[in-house]
Amino acid sequence: MILDAFKMPPRTAIQIADRVIATLSNMPKGSKIDILMLTTLLCFNEEDSKQFQRIISDDFSYKDKNDKEKGITGYIENRFSHYKSDFEMHFNPQIDHPKFDVVQRPFRENNYPEGTYLIPFLNYLQDLCSIYTSAYDGSMIKFSLLGTSGIEGTKYQRAQAELYEKQQRRGKYDIEKPFSEGALWLETLYYQGCFYDVTLSKYADYVELASALDWIDGDTSSDNA
Repeated sequence: MILDAFKMPPRTAIQIADRVIATLSNMPKGSKIDILMLTTLLCFNEEDSKQFQRIISDDFSYKDKNDKEKGITGYIENRFSHYKSDFEMHFNPQIDHPKFDVVQRPFRENNYPEGTYLIPFLNYLQDLCSIYTSAYDGSMIKFSLLGTSGIEGTKYQRAQAELYEKQQRRGKYDIEKPFSEGALWLETLYYQGCFYDVTLSKYADYVELASALDWIDGDTSSDNA
């Protein structure tokens, strides 16, 4: 799916897939890494290495037609606005995240069912790039919940609040289309699992490692020829 979004030629797509596999094979057990994010960054690097360096920098800038700063999420939206595909992930929310900590309503029951959740590719990239480019330090932000504005909490609590609000509006026993909340669940579980600890700088190291492993593998193949 990611390779399709970048319109990578078949040969290049195979090479990138091989780099991902080689990188994972050389990582310590228990390492935290998002395979989709790694694949995306490898594609950016393959497509334009200079743009890749700008993307992983701390001061990436992108402005729209009105010269308004949109940052990485705006760039992603413009870059992939044509690509409407979704991907699927299996979640078991009641096991993975039994209760919601939603500030003014702490430890509320989670009624989301186990199943395959849909995640729009564009939403995935925007949400995760936003997490990686704005360091998560547990600081407080303001958001709304069930009509109450000005609530203070962490980004992790905001994500939980959005899921809880959608659940309450849907009704406890009316679970129509719950599987459309895949992007929000992925974001929530990212915060819960502290995946934000793996910074874009660290992913850049993984991209460099993948390229080195690809070169070593190619050099070995030449020696054996």
